[in-house]
Formats: sequence, structure tokens, C-alpha cells
Amino acid sequence: MDEASLVKQLERLRTLSGNPSVRELERLTKRQGPDRQMSKSTIREKFAGNSGLKIVQVLALVRACGEYATAIGVALPSEECSERTWLKKLTALDASTPPHAASISTGAKDAPPITSTPEKNLAEEKHLDQMITPLLNAGMTDIVKLIRESKDKPLNEWIPATLAAINRAGMNDLEFQRRAALAPPSQVVKILAEIEAHDAEEVATRYFRFCLLTQPPGDIPKLLVALRRDSSEAAYYHAEQTIDLLSGKDKSIGSRLDLAQVICSMRAAGLDRDADRLSEGIGRYALPTMALSAAGSFPEDFYGDRERILRSVVEQGSQRLVKFIQAMNESPMGQMNPARVLNFLLTAINKKEADGISNDLREAGLHDEATMLLELKGGKSAL
Repeated sequence: MDEASLVKQLERLRTLSGNPSVRELERLTKRQGPDRQMSKSTIREKFAGNSGLKIVQVLALVRACGEYATAIGVALPSEECSERTWLKKLTALDASTPPHAASISTGAKDAPPITSTPEKNLAEEKHLDQMITPLLNAGMTDIVKLIRESKDKPLNEWIPATLAAINRAGMNDLEFQRRAALAPPSQVVKILAEIEAHDAEEVATRYFRFCLLTQPPGDIPKLLVALRRDSSEAAYYHAEQTIDLLSGKDKSIGSRLDLAQVICSMRAAGLDRDADRLSEGIGRYALPTMALSAAGSFPEDFYGDRERILRSVVEQGSQRLVKFIQAMNESPMGQMNPARVLNFLLTAINKKEADGISNDLREAGLHDEATMLLELKGGKSAL
């Protein structure tokens, strides 16, 4: 695959997502953080194929298209906007790809093994050169030597020392973070422990959060279990943080679009208590649009997770409920019937709190909902 083919696939994804405008894509990439934010002119250049495709830019546009499709109710196949899928596409770039175009190692679990063909070896060498060029420019020849001598070894044997050194030097470590995030869950735990052994707790925290955002849904329970089975203090700390980070309680990281799949993966792995906590946390803390999307991803009566998310919205208080209902009025509902969801939310309100919440709804301009709440006070309903 060459870069022109990848540009065409990116254009196709944009079309399948509902053809979001450049202005909308700019807004959506800005939400992903400073590392992924893109200007309108840069976005135009990427879709026109007028400038090289960098990994961070491709993934930012892929996520933006996925978020736009979700927002307008387009049923986009999950593999179309999977960052893991696009990383594999980037890996498949021909050895003739120009230096400014990024490729990436196939060190991720389930990815096809790298063969010893000259073309693939050359592509890997080019990508490695791109990664270490800033280190050479900064005079970090010892770290460059470590990387070159260890590139065929497990990531936990060289990535932690590399990340720690880059952090101490005040340099950008995004590409190395991405490479490390491709590691399978068991190796992620080793990498975390090694990073903290280098007294780089901040780096370990950023790396762990990056893994939580990028690991496939099916690997999240594996990662959580691997952390719990490890005896290190670092593993215990990150295991305790996992649910809060995924649910949105800690606002320092972005949100996953596939939280419902994460919950299903947890239940498939027998982690029912964690699935319960995550469902409840999504209802309480996730952005209203994300909580709505997660709830709407479940079919009717699936394990009760839809109901658990919605009930937690109510339990969090009137301010949360107001924001959630406003999101309901502005966003797609997935598989949920809006009238039934509203009925469920209002009926779940404690009778003693109904008058006060009704007033809060009216003050927010939700007059019909406020009236309906008073009419339903004391009634019973279920989805």
C-alpha cells in the first residue's frame, strides 16, 4: 500500500461518516488534546494528499470521523474507525514511502509477525530513523545506541529507559508512547513497573492512560487482571485507577467511543463487579453525549447495563440529569426510544426530590419534562 491509497481510504472514511466539514473536523480534533489538534488548512492538505501523513494526524482524523458518525447517528462499522486497524494500514505502507510519511512497528499482539523481507526491514529501519532523529539532534547518542541494540528485544527491555531519558530531557515522547502502547497487556504491566523503577512516575501515568484509550476493548479486562496479579506497587496503583479513568471521573484523559464494548468484554471475562462500577461511573461522570452513546449501544435489557447507566445519571443529582436530558434532545439515541428513556429517568427520581428537580428542569428551559415529572411522581416504569 502506498500513501496515495491511504489518502483515498481516509477520504472514504470521511464519506462513510457523513462527510463532516473541515470546520467540524477541526473542532473534533481539538477536543482530543494538543497533540492531536489540527488546523483547517492542515486537514485540507491531508485529504488532498498534498502533505505527508503522520501517525498522530491520521489517528486524529479517524477518531474525529468516528465521533461525528456517532453524533449524527450513522452506523459506521467499528473496524472502519478502529485506530488499531489504521495502525496496521500505516504499517503496510510501501518501503517507497517518503521520509515524511509515518509507519509503525507491528509489535502489537495479534498483528502479523514481521518477516525478514528486505522491503519490510527497510520500512522498519526508516521508521526507526524517524523516531531517533530528534534524539541524535539532541546529542542523546547513548539512548540511540540502546534503541538500535534492543530493537528486536521485548519492549520492556528498552522502552522504559528510553521514555525516562526523553522525559528528563524535556522532549516529545509521543511516538515512543504509541509504540509502547502496542504491547500486549502482560507486557504493559512490565513496562509500567520498569518506567517507575526509573523514577519517572509521570511518564508511567501518561503511558497507562494512553494504553487505556488505545488498547482494544477485549484487552482492557486482560490488562486489569494482569495489573491485579502483579505484586508491584505500581501495578496496584494503576489497577485502582482503571475504572475511574475509563468512566470519565478523572477528566485528565479523553473518552473512548466503545465503552459499551469494554463493559461487554469485562462481563465476558467474569469481571462483573468492574462492569457494574464502569456502567455506574459512566452514568455519573462521563460526558453526557458519551454516556448517552454508551447506553444506546446496548440492546434491550442487555445485562441491565443500559438501566444501570441511566439510573446512575439520576442518582448523581439534578444538575447531571438536566445536562443529560439536554444531550438527549440534541443527540442521537442509538437503539433507545427517547420517550421510554425519559420516562425511565423521571420515574427513577425519589418522590421527595421531585418538586425540587422539577424546578431545576424548568429553570433550564425543560418545561415539558418538568411537567411530566410532576405527573409521574410516585409512578413506576422500566425500560
